[in-house]
Formats: sequence, C-alpha cells, structure tokens
Amino acid sequence: MRTLFFVLGALVAVAFGFWAYRVNYETQGTVKRVSALQNQIAAERETMTMLRAEWAWLNRPSRIEALVAANNDTLNLGPLQPDHFGEVAMVAWPPLVAKDLEEGWDGITREDITVTEIAATDPTPRPHHRPEIIQAKAAQ
Repeated sequence: MRTLFFVLGALVAVAFGFWAYRVNYETQGTVKRVSALQNQIAAERETMTMLRAEWAWLNRPSRIEALVAANNDTLNLGPLQPDHFGEVAMVAWPPLVAKDLEEGWDGITREDITVTEIAATDPTPRPHHRPEIIQAKAAQ
C-alpha cells in the first residue's frame, strides 16, 4: 500500500513538474511576444513623430508661398476672395433620368411603400411630467 502511494505521489509530482515546465515556457514565449509588440509600437510612434515633423516642415508658410510664386503662371493660385464662393443653384447638376425618378437606388419603387395615416386624438401632443395627468388621460 505504501508503495502504491509512493508511486502515485511520484506520478503526481512528475505531472505537476511537466505542467509547470510547460507553463513556464508558454509564459516566456508570451513575454517575448509582448516585448516585440512594445518595440514595434515604439518604432511606429517614432515614425509618426518623424512624419508629423516632416509634414510641418513641408507645410510651412514660406515654402508654400515660394511654391505658389514658382507655379503661379500654370496653376494661377492665390488667396481666397469672396467672389470665389458661389451658391448651390450655380452648380451644373447632371440631368435626372426618368428611371431615377421612378425607382430608387436600391430598386424600391413608390408602389412598394405604403403609408398609413393615423388620426391624432390630441392636436398638440406634449409630454407630461406629472403622473396624475397621464393617469387622468388614461382613465378617459
């Protein structure tokens, strides 16, 4: 009987040792992956900082003014003036096709839609904050 307990105890100890060994190596692998991800995040943040600085350098007003002056003959760029703005009515919209009027973009026509009118009992419905008014209306 003692031998049986000794053998079972040894098997349990080996099983726990194997489990601890596996968990240890899984944890080390996870730590390595987390470290790699943190390094990647740091590199991406550094890249973003560099790109922001480069964007600020490229968009500095003196550079933009020099580019506008150099390309003014072809692009005719300049500051915005009030006469550069227009009204929506001034836009040349494409003509409507009869199909566009009869059928929507999703294929639903006017015949597919039914509208049900509900007669209003109170011409000016308003929310009531006092419960006694709601109960009085419900009792009627």
